[in-house]
Amino acid sequence: MFDLYGMHTLDRITHVPATALSNFDMDASGLTVALDTYVATNTLLSFRYDNMDAGGDLSQRSSQSFIGTQVKQYVRSKIALYARHDHNLRHVEDGQAAARHLREAFFAGRSGDFKGLYDRLVPEHRAVSALMQEELTREGRSAA
Repeated sequence: MFDLYGMHTLDRITHVPATALSNFDMDASGLTVALDTYVATNTLLSFRYDNMDAGGDLSQRSSQSFIGTQVKQYVRSKIALYARHDHNLRHVEDGQAAARHLREAFFAGRSGDFKGLYDRLVPEHRAVSALMQEELTREGRSAA
């Protein structure tokens, strides 16, 4: 079984000063396409393509294209060890962005479902916030 998915984003900057328009690209976009498949019961293999076309000052504009592979080994439900490799498809270009100079990147780590932690911390945060709001109200002060 294969899972193919993707995303496209488009960002447009408005209200750019007229003096900057001649050297300014008001549009930025991104495209991601990915394919996942299980190669064993607990092993997921992923392939991914990312293209990011930056906007902004044309002298500093930095666009990137990467292709990546990742393998995830699920050791328990929703907890996995992973290794990932990304390769820059473009030649090293001039510019300020570090991603323009990146040729290869390797990552390894642990991923997991942190919903349990979130579910525990959010109510605690809300309770503390409510107590603080109550204290400020008693003192006649605003929380703003």
